[in-house]
Amino acid sequence: MTTEIVFSSGEFQKLLYYSNNEFKTIGSWHKKNVVIITAGRAATQIIDILSYDSSVRVVGCLDDGNPPFYCQDFNIPVVGKISDMKSLFGQGKFSHAIVGISTSINLRKKFFDLCAENNVPTINAIHPSCTICKKVKFGTGNVICADVHIGTLAEIGDNNFISAKCNFEHHNKIGSHNTFGPCVVTSGIVEIGNESKFGTGIFTEPFLKIGSNCIIGSSNVIIDSIKDNMILRTKIGSMPQERKIG
Repeated sequence: MTTEIVFSSGEFQKLLYYSNNEFKTIGSWHKKNVVIITAGRAATQIIDILSYDSSVRVVGCLDDGNPPFYCQDFNIPVVGKISDMKSLFGQGKFSHAIVGISTSINLRKKFFDLCAENNVPTINAIHPSCTICKKVKFGTGNVICADVHIGTLAEIGDNNFISAKCNFEHHNKIGSHNTFGPCVVTSGIVEIGNESKFGTGIFTEPFLKIGSNCIIGSSNVIIDSIKDNMILRTKIGSMPQERKIG
């Protein structure tokens, strides 16, 4: 049994997945030959998700960095640099792309915009364990990991990275280029802007608005709306939690 999702473009995508590591010119069998932009750990999540899709063939990754390339754990090669995108697409080496990075919103948006500038179509990667209710609208380029629930009449923009076990309830409106750690939960009729970063284990009361370019720390319970360009820190007692990076 398959589930069909209505996208904002009006096309349909079935939640069945398959992957293959061959890199060749598109043939007459009408599969989507997909490249993943960057070859880090998040790329392996996308490879796993797309491995269930019988209409998709992951042909490789584009990455400007140095090894290790984690996509090779799945025998998916690095087939060129990101700067090679236009040339390889023009040669018919791939038909679609998706951004394979979750840690940097700036880079996610940069690479997504680069696809648009080069007229490269992007696809959604949606794990088949997700629950997508009726009349949900999607943009494109979204990564939606396992066990995510999206309630009826919700709207999801472009190029979001939604980690496992997130829950966006009915009539939510999610913008574009956001990233969500595992177990981000919203009640009904919540609006989230663009380019905001959410940690892990966050709960949001209904009817609230969370602005653009915000950072929401892990373990927060949001009970008031949040304006643009705000940081909501995680706290232990009355003291901010600080984490040394590196």
